[in-house]
Amino acid sequence: MMTSSFARLGSRQRPANQFGAFRIGSLNNRSRGRTGRTMVRLHLSTLDLTKTRFAFSPLWETVMGFRVMQEPSGFVIHLPWVCEACEATRDLDLGLLSALVQPRGYIPDFMTPPPVTPLPEFEAELRVLLATDLETVRREVRRTYEHKVDLPEVIQPFLTDHAAPRASGRATAHVLDAHPRAALAAFPGDARE
Repeated sequence: MMTSSFARLGSRQRPANQFGAFRIGSLNNRSRGRTGRTMVRLHLSTLDLTKTRFAFSPLWETVMGFRVMQEPSGFVIHLPWVCEACEATRDLDLGLLSALVQPRGYIPDFMTPPPVTPLPEFEAELRVLLATDLETVRREVRRTYEHKVDLPEVIQPFLTDHAAPRASGRATAHVLDAHPRAALAAFPGDARE
């Protein structure tokens, strides 16, 4: 008989969440007399570990920064930057980027390819994004919108027109290239250097 990790570890354990081939569970330390701290356990397969990277990604940071700009309420400390960055990027057409990178939920993986080096360069990551095969782009865009009723007009060509994903990919790369330059110009301090 199989028992869940929740049942095996008693009330200290919260039920594990399933994410693909691995589980994430948390153990609340309050039952041990400690307060306010939670330990997270990641259960990874060998395949999961081979896909794990400890590197920064300028493209990922750009995408996540854009997400913060869309929904700044969870990042109050960044509000001054968000206001400045929104003003600095006001002339950019962010419709396609907004459709691909929504404030919550899945972001197509092709938008944030895993770094292949510990010190990736932004332009190299954009080239990887542009080299993504069309079927992968279509599959990941479909996944982004699989539970949504209305498809934004800017996304429809990704799923219907054979040439659209390539042209839209170039447009996305152009916006991703222009966006951080404008948004970082608004960032205080030495982050721009």
